[in-house]
Amino acid sequence: MEDANAFVEVARVIRPVGIKGELRVMPYTRDPEELGKYKSLYFIHSDEPPHKLKILNIRISSGYATIKVEGLDSIEEAESWRGRELYVQRKQLNKPPIDEYFIRDLIGIEVYGEDGILIGRLKDVMEFSHHDIYQIETQTGELLIPAISDVVLTIDLDQNKMIVRLLDGLQD
Repeated sequence: MEDANAFVEVARVIRPVGIKGELRVMPYTRDPEELGKYKSLYFIHSDEPPHKLKILNIRISSGYATIKVEGLDSIEEAESWRGRELYVQRKQLNKPPIDEYFIRDLIGIEVYGEDGILIGRLKDVMEFSHHDIYQIETQTGELLIPAISDVVLTIDLDQNKMIVRLLDGLQD
């Protein structure tokens, strides 16, 4: 099987649409129109090789996409895809701008204080319109920090390390 890091989640199937096997999907991209640039998506199930889905048609409406993929021709077939995550090959993606990261790459990164002491690991990223919030799993519970430059000093994906400055009130 190909390396799991060779693929990035871009959408989740919400439900079938119509009777001809179309899928309503929720894009994870900031701009739902981005899904329209891909000719194929992938489904990955446990240790099986990635399953390629050739996109025949895609429509964007109200923040969702409706896609028609080759081989899905009925509502019954489409129903079996409900809830599945859809991926693209990482090499198909544009690199994020400087100081922006794919969430998948941040999950699990070790978080250190500017004093060099390990605080914990990044468990989740909560996206909000103004800025993201990083959920850090610590030995004593959970810590939420804003993803702003005053708090997040550096991120080094190669070293799997984030250095933060905990402002007053962020930590008990």
